[in-house]
Parts: sequence; C-alpha cells; structure tokens
Amino acid sequence: MENIIETLFTDPTAMKVGIVLVILITLSLFKKLFKIVFILLVVLLGYAAYLVTTGEDPADIIKDTIENAQDIDLDDLKDKAEDAVKNVQKKVKKNFK
Repeated sequence: MENIIETLFTDPTAMKVGIVLVILITLSLFKKLFKIVFILLVVLLGYAAYLVTTGEDPADIIKDTIENAQDIDLDDLKDKAEDAVKNVQKKVKKNFK
C-alpha cells in the first residue's frame, strides 16, 4: 500500500494524470454549479420582471406569503401527510403482488 502511494506521488506520469483528473473533476463541478446558478438567476429575473409589469410591491407579497405559511394548521398537515404515505404504501403493495 505504501509502495503504491509512494509511486503515485513520485512518478511524474502518475502525477500528470492525477493533476489532469483533478482539473477535469473541478471543471465539471463548476460547470454544474454554473448551470444551477444560471437557472436560479433566470427564474429570479423572470419573477422580478413579473412584479414590475404587474406593479405589485414585493414586500407585500413576502408579508402575505409569511402570513399564509403561519396560518397553516400543522396537525392537519401532518394528518394529510400520513394519509398520503398510507395510500402510497397500499398502492406499492398492490402493484408488487
């Protein structure tokens, strides 16, 4: 094991291959992150354009959304989620029999 690690760090060819792999992995990660950030930016700009064209105040929309989220009955939401899980489990059991 030590022999392999020593060879990887001392052999110039192995070092070059390792560096190329690290660069390729890094570039692929940045490419994926760039796509995600670009999509989020487009969605945000689209939403901003919608708010400007409709003349609505973003602060009012945020306040309304927060108030609506606070008005949700958590017990009712929990019951509905449990019902949904039970229904899915029944359908899965039915389909796999």
